Amino acid sequence: MACGSIAERAVLLIVSYDYDRLLCMWRHVQQMILGDISKHGKGVELDSDARYAERAGCSVPTVKRAMEDLARLGFVVRRKGRKTKSSERPAIVSGTEFSFSHTAKEFRSQLSTTLIEKSCRLPNRSFAEGIETRAHTALGLKRDEPFLVISRRRDLNGIPRVIHRSYLNPSHYSPTFLADHDFESESLLEVLENEGLSIHGRETRIRAAVPTDAECHLLSIEKEPVLSVEQRLYATSTTGRLVTAEYLHATYARWEYVISDRK
Repeated sequence: MACGSIAERAVLLIVSYDYDRLLCMWRHVQQMILGDISKHGKGVELDSDARYAERAGCSVPTVKRAMEDLARLGFVVRRKGRKTKSSERPAIVSGTEFSFSHTAKEFRSQLSTTLIEKSCRLPNRSFAEGIETRAHTALGLKRDEPFLVISRRRDLNGIPRVIHRSYLNPSHYSPTFLADHDFESESLLEVLENEGLSIHGRETRIRAAVPTDAECHLLSIEKEPVLSVEQRLYATSTTGRLVTAEYLHATYARWEYVISDRK
C-alpha cells in the first residue's frame, strides 16, 4: 500500500510538471504570435503553424491550441485552406462594453452595490462545484499562491438581482490594490483599466443552477433556478503578456436574456 501511494504521488508530480511545462510553452507561443501581430499590423499573413512550432521549439498541436485561443479572442482569422491572418478589427475594447454598471445606467436602472467580501486568500476548494479551484487555475496561480477576491451583491431598483464574485491574480495589481479602491462605488472594469490592463475580450459560460442557502439569503429568493455564469476576462498586462485579468462567477436571480440579431 505504501509503495502504491508513493507511485501514485510520483505519477501526479510528473503529470503536474508536464502540464505546467505545456502551459508555459503555450503562453510563449501566444506571446510570439502577438509580437508578430504588433510588429506587422492588422490584416497581415502570419507564419504557418509548422513554422511557429519550429521557431518556438514545440509541437504543432501546441501552436494550434494557441492559435485557436487567439482566434476566439479576435486577434487572428483562421479559415480552412487559407493562411492565418492577423485580424482587421481593433484588438483592444473599452471596459464599458462589459461593465454591469454601464449597462444598468444605459437601461435607466438604479444600481446599488453591497460589498460582501474583499480579501486575499487561498481558494475554498469545497465552494460551489469547484468554481474557486477553476478560477485559481485560470488565473495561472500555483497551488500555494492566494488570489484576490471581490464579492458584491448588485441591486437593481432596490431589488437584489446579482451576486458578482471576482477573482484576480495579485501579480497584476499594486500591493495596496484592495485598500486603494471603494468597490461599492467604483466600476471594477474601470479600476482594472486604470491599473494598466488593456482588455481584449471575454469568454462566458452560462447554465441553470440551484442556488446555495447563502445565495438564497443574499438574493431574497427561495430554492428556485438561477443563472450561474463563469467568465474569463482577457487583457494585455503592462509587460505585454496576454493574461486572464479577471475570473468572474456570477449568480443571477429572476433574470432573462434577450438576444436580438440584426443583419
